[in-house]
Amino acid sequence: MTKNAATQLRLQLFSANRCPDCAGPLVHGEGCATCPVCGYSRCGV
Repeated sequence: MTKNAATQLRLQLFSANRCPDCAGPLVHGEGCATCPVCGYSRCGV
């Protein structure tokens, strides 16, 4: 992976939606956003 590609990947990860409880990443699937770090879940997104 080139330096530029790694930088772009980091920017995508840090600009993604964050969990309101722990600031972890929100993973979207089946109409819900869930946080794999703390278990937060929000459906209908």
